[in-house]
Amino acid sequence: MCALIVFFPPILFQTASACGWWGDGEGDDEGEVILVGKDGKPLAAEDARSEVDPAQLTRIANALRRRAKNSIDLLEAAQLYRRAAETGFAPAQNNLAAMYEKGMGVPVNLLEAAHWYQSAAEAGFVQAQHSFGEMLLDGRGVAKDTLVGTSWVRRAANQGHKSACIHLGRMYWNGINVPRDPLNALVWAIRAEALGESQAPRLKKQIHSALSAEEIELANKTAHEWQPEREY
Repeated sequence: MCALIVFFPPILFQTASACGWWGDGEGDDEGEVILVGKDGKPLAAEDARSEVDPAQLTRIANALRRRAKNSIDLLEAAQLYRRAAETGFAPAQNNLAAMYEKGMGVPVNLLEAAHWYQSAAEAGFVQAQHSFGEMLLDGRGVAKDTLVGTSWVRRAANQGHKSACIHLGRMYWNGINVPRDPLNALVWAIRAEALGESQAPRLKKQIHSALSAEEIELANKTAHEWQPEREY
């Protein structure tokens, strides 16, 4: 059983999943999660309210969120995310934004969600870049701006964020916020598929019907020569 050393009693929870969370899948359910200070040394329970490592706070919040059984558990997770987010830790800012966007442990607040996504996006955090781009494109929590929203989606896609890649591919295929460009759409669909996006094969199949064999070959060559950028 996983033991959580935190400043409130450890609890066991159900898993909650969401797209774009930082820190999930790292295996912190498999062993002990220890609250540590910025010097890397474990903190005693009475020191837990002092300065702590924001990455560790975020991982503990992740564990609480994934196994939460009620709103109190989610509220505790949100409070930990906020503590870490207020230190400037972009992954915690992203996760706190997702809590506000989905109403997990806190009331739905799209203004807060957009604020924290923007902070993390500007720090180079790829999941937040895509999420903030989506909010700008839809005008949720922020004034609608399709030009800037598209630039954030593209920035996330260029870093190899699979959801942003398929999103950009669909935009080019449908001519939404960008000129319609089936060849470029196929390039991004191929990249998304290589990154494990399950919806990419269907999009590829649709696009193939609009392209010649030579264009499909060019798209494959372009996609396979690509190396994602890295910001964070």
